[in-house]
Amino acid sequence: MLDEILGGWSAGYIAVVQTGQPYGVVELTNTANAFSPSLRPNVVGSPVLSSGRPKAAKLAQWFNTAAFTMPAPNTFGNAGRTDGYGPGLISMDLSILKEFRLTAERHRLQFRLEMLDFLNHANFANPIVAQGNAAFGQITSLYAGNQSRIVQLGLHYKF
Repeated sequence: MLDEILGGWSAGYIAVVQTGQPYGVVELTNTANAFSPSLRPNVVGSPVLSSGRPKAAKLAQWFNTAAFTMPAPNTFGNAGRTDGYGPGLISMDLSILKEFRLTAERHRLQFRLEMLDFLNHANFANPIVAQGNAAFGQITSLYAGNQSRIVQLGLHYKF
């Protein structure tokens, strides 16, 4: 009887933890009239802001937007291809299963509880990197693969 209650349990766990994707700041207006419709700006200060800020402050200004200026006409900016990294990604899935023996033979019933993104963690996209955009430096959307918590229950008959 004790084996019927405590036995037959199993669990599964899948976690994805990634650093943020790189981003590069660009000027919307190409004053050099060369190579592409946008241009890299000049870096005149440190784009890094304190990491100890509240989440709302980070979403409102992910990097120091005052650290970038438009280059002089017909010149290229000195900003690198990558100026920083966006927010990381965390996704954790959990499954808990209980198997019941129905007969002395091979007939079994399995109860399944599956939770996708069981922490219900929001994963944000990179900030707006186009200088001249009204939302420059802000994070305004979620990561494309972001999903809310999904809970599934199921029964699986094995014979």
